[in-house]
Amino acid sequence: MGLHDRLNRQGGYSNGHGPELDVLVGGQPDAPERRPADPYAELKGRIHHACIAKLGPQLYAAGQSEQSNEDLAEKVLRVVTEQLALDRTPLTREERRQVTREITDDILGYGPLEPLLRDDSVTEVMVNNYDRVFVERNGKIEVAEATFVDNAHLLRIIDKIVSQVGRRIDEASPMVDARLPDGSRVNAIIPPLSLTGPLLTIRKFSKRRLTMEEIEDNILTFIGAGHETTARALGWTLYLLAKAPWERDAIEAEIDEFMGQASIPPPHKWLDALPLTRAAFEEAMRLYPPAPSINREPIEDDQYMDLKLPKGAAVLVMPWTVHRHRLYWDNPDAFIPSRFHPENRDKLDRFQYLPFGAGPRVCIGATFALQEAIIALATLLHRYRFDPAGDYKPWPVQKLTTQPDGGLPMNITPRRGRG
Repeated sequence: MGLHDRLNRQGGYSNGHGPELDVLVGGQPDAPERRPADPYAELKGRIHHACIAKLGPQLYAAGQSEQSNEDLAEKVLRVVTEQLALDRTPLTREERRQVTREITDDILGYGPLEPLLRDDSVTEVMVNNYDRVFVERNGKIEVAEATFVDNAHLLRIIDKIVSQVGRRIDEASPMVDARLPDGSRVNAIIPPLSLTGPLLTIRKFSKRRLTMEEIEDNILTFIGAGHETTARALGWTLYLLAKAPWERDAIEAEIDEFMGQASIPPPHKWLDALPLTRAAFEEAMRLYPPAPSINREPIEDDQYMDLKLPKGAAVLVMPWTVHRHRLYWDNPDAFIPSRFHPENRDKLDRFQYLPFGAGPRVCIGATFALQEAIIALATLLHRYRFDPAGDYKPWPVQKLTTQPDGGLPMNITPRRGRG
């Protein structure tokens, strides 16, 4: 289930939460009224086209240098001002400033997104329809005032964003996941992959530099805290593959073909090169999340729908429960790695799968853990075969991480021709 499906309820949005989450929390929030159409859309369209006709190829010179960007911005502002003066649409001084700013943002930048991207308090921007824009501030999702004229306008901005990082998006390639020049992460999906129109998410890269103490703490977290969690997840993956030999056979074939290349890619590229192996590892973390519960404590009084959260309250987020919830997963107790195959990955809601948490406090070592796990699995499964040792069925227990009570006894044998 995509994020837009969760936000969309019978043609409207539920303050960012659809009916599935309402079952867990209770209550059906009212959907906000759809905003009226932009009264200046036609005017801005005329001025926009006039600017393009007048400036022509100069608009594509941006980015060559800081000076060229400044010169172009001055030219665009001058042309917009001139065209507004020639147009007979009556505008107040403030309306004229607003229209000028919006047209300039649309020509030179990312249109309605520009104010949100300039706002340092915004950490993420989520566009779920041309008139449904959400932002994350201080870990909270809220509705933004920004809107696009229509989905065609939104699609033009998406195309501008992805083209500036050397990517393309169209019906043949309807999804882009890339990093912007400033380090921000952009994810865009368009029809036919998206059923409701273009979707866009931008996770902004923090401008604040880490202190040396914070860097040292992060390194220790990578090495220390990430050791046991990744090791537990690897153990559960090997156990589940041993119990599902048809899945193990497909993954061994993928790994053997990869390892048999004349030139094996460097380890940091293994994650993307072994999609079946990665899918099995991610499915194992769904069934046996390394951190089955996540503790949080509100630093001030807060409220989620009808649920009041007083300052200092103990709040538990339970990945174990969410990962096995029947509202979110078909056959949730079964080991089905195909849920995480590339063609199915984007069907998952961002808060449906939480092995590393979510939001501003998401696990710092998530990507590192995935990379080292796939390297370890590929190395182990290429050399050895893991089979169940009898009918023993481990019982999972929580001791900070999800651990098997009594261990995971398995028979390990070298695969033919390897040792």
